[in-house]
Amino acid sequence: MVLALVLAPAMYVGAALDVDAPGERTGKLKPELVPNRKVGQTLDLHPASPEERTALPASLSPEDVVLAGATFFEKRGDLGLALVKPAAGEPFLFADVNRNGSFEANERFAFQGESHEVILQMPLNQGPYRYYPIRLFMPVRTLLRSPFAFVEGTVEIGGRKTLVRYMFDREKRGAFADYGWQGMDINGDGRIEESANQEEWTFAKDESIIYHVNGHDVSTVSLNLKAGTFLIREHAAGENQRISLREGESVPDFAFTDLDGKPHQFSEFRGKYVMLDFWGTWCGPCRKELPDLEKAYQQFRSRGFVVLGMDDDKDTEAARKVLAEAGATYPQSSGETGNALVYRRFRIGAFPTKALLDGEGKVVAMGYQGGLDHEHFAATLDKLLPPAK
Repeated sequence: MVLALVLAPAMYVGAALDVDAPGERTGKLKPELVPNRKVGQTLDLHPASPEERTALPASLSPEDVVLAGATFFEKRGDLGLALVKPAAGEPFLFADVNRNGSFEANERFAFQGESHEVILQMPLNQGPYRYYPIRLFMPVRTLLRSPFAFVEGTVEIGGRKTLVRYMFDREKRGAFADYGWQGMDINGDGRIEESANQEEWTFAKDESIIYHVNGHDVSTVSLNLKAGTFLIREHAAGENQRISLREGESVPDFAFTDLDGKPHQFSEFRGKYVMLDFWGTWCGPCRKELPDLEKAYQQFRSRGFVVLGMDDDKDTEAARKVLAEAGATYPQSSGETGNALVYRRFRIGAFPTKALLDGEGKVVAMGYQGGLDHEHFAATLDKLLPPAK
C-alpha cells in the first residue's frame, strides 16, 4: 500500500474572536504539542564504529550491540541517535537533544510501555510552543519515529465536547485550517482514527474540510496559536460533498469523465456490483494489480460485476498508456474530474484502495480488511456476488 502524503503547507493563522458569530464556535487548544502515534518512519541506523561506541557515556560490554545514526529536526541529520541493545537487560537510547554533536549522560532515555517508546521534547526557540515532540518507538527490532506533531484541542459541537487535531509545521511554527493533516472525532469515542481513508482524518490542500459531527456539518475557519484558540463554523445541509465509503453506507450518484472525455453518471451501473478501484499511474502496487482486476472483470461480469477504475491522474494519456499495457478494458474515471473525485469527494489517502458496492450502491466490502487485497479479492467476489443468471 502506498500512502499519499503531500507536505507543502501554506501559512494560515486566523485572529481570535471574543464573541462567536451565528453558526460559529470557539474551541480551546492544548498548551503543548502532541506527537503523532499512528505513523512511523523507519530510521536508518548502522553498526557503531569503535569511536562511536567509546564516545557514549555508558559502560558497554563487547557483546552489547550499538547502532548509530541521525534523524531530522530543523534540518536533515541534525539529531544524532545511538540505540544500545545490551546482551543482558533492556535496550536504551541516546539522543543528542541539545544538538551539540555529542551524547551526554542526561541524554540517555529508557523505552516505555508496550510499544517501547521514547518521547523527545525538542526545544523550540520561537513561536507559542516550548517543545516539539518526536516519538521514537521500537515495536520490533527496528527503530521508528513519528513524522509529525499536532496541535490538539476541543470544541463543543451539538452539546458534545469534540476532539480536533491539526498538523504543526515546525519550520513555520504554525498550524493551518486549510492545509495539512487534520481530523475531528466524528463518532464521539474521544479519539481520532488516523488510518487512511477514515472520515475522521484527511489531508487538506488549500481547502476547508467539512466533517459531519453529532448531526452538524462543521469546518475550521482559523487557528490562533498565540491565544490558544480555534474557530469552527457550521455549514448548511448539502455543502458537505464528501462521499463515505464505510461498510453499510450507500454511495450517492456522482458524475465522472472517461478516458475519452465522455461524461457519465455512476447511476449507469445501478443493479450491478461495482468495485471502485482507486489508483494512479505513479503507484507501483496499483499498476501491478491491473491485469488481475481485468481477469476478475472478465470472470465475474456474467454475474453482474463491473470494475470502475478511479484514476487520480489529470493526464488521461498517461493512464491510457498504462491501462493498454496491462490489457485493462473495464470502465475508467480519469482526468480533472477523476482527480477531484479521488481527493476532494472520496478523500482517498492510500493507494491502491478498493470498495465493493452492491446493486443499490451500498458498500459491502472495503479495503484489505474486507477481503479486497490483491491475494483475496477474487475469492471475496465469488463469495459475495449473486450466481450467474
